[in-house]
Amino acid sequence: MANAVTKVNSIAIANIAKINGQNDSDLAKLNTLEFTSAPADAHTLIASQTSATESNVSVTFSSLGSYDVLLFDWINFDSTDGADDVLSFQVTTSSYSYNAYITSTYFRGYHTEAGASGGLAYYVSGDQENADQVYQWLGAYMDEGEDDSSSSGNLTIFGHSSGTYVKHFMSRSSTEASAAAFDAYVGGFVNTPEAITAVQFKALGGGTFTGTIKLYGLATS
Repeated sequence: MANAVTKVNSIAIANIAKINGQNDSDLAKLNTLEFTSAPADAHTLIASQTSATESNVSVTFSSLGSYDVLLFDWINFDSTDGADDVLSFQVTTSSYSYNAYITSTYFRGYHTEAGASGGLAYYVSGDQENADQVYQWLGAYMDEGEDDSSSSGNLTIFGHSSGTYVKHFMSRSSTEASAAAFDAYVGGFVNTPEAITAVQFKALGGGTFTGTIKLYGLATS
């Protein structure tokens, strides 16, 4: 529940530890106005992992917390096995181990550095049809042959711990590849009511890669 009191003597309540010897969590009201502790979990970092060597082939998060919304940020995904590649993800539930059924759609826009061409289109290679049980594309292929090529973006998963509904997700990313900017949009759902217990990221081709992935929990109130 939101605070009716936002400041005391111009000081934000989130910065007040005690008032007249009482902790803010012990105060119900101040001058008849409702007083509650400021929410500390509006956007909380749960974990951060960096794939920093050429031996890394996956990054896995198995402690997902109790949040209704999970946000993964990936920063500078870069294939290191000598081939162009794209970041991808899959999940584990009670019935599936990184091979859950996914239904998704994928489209992307691009524009070359020289301005010679550009476009926006549905990209059939990046979607799934609830049959493949493979890793879902995120972003566009980065160009391993370009020193400055990489991909960064985010993946949001909703209601991962629900035992009733499918698990919706969406992603947006930016990739520099082949002297062009790619803007990829992915949306869909993991087609099971079972709770997601782990999320794994890999290069789609299964090779090594570098990059940092951060997991945040988003409060819903």
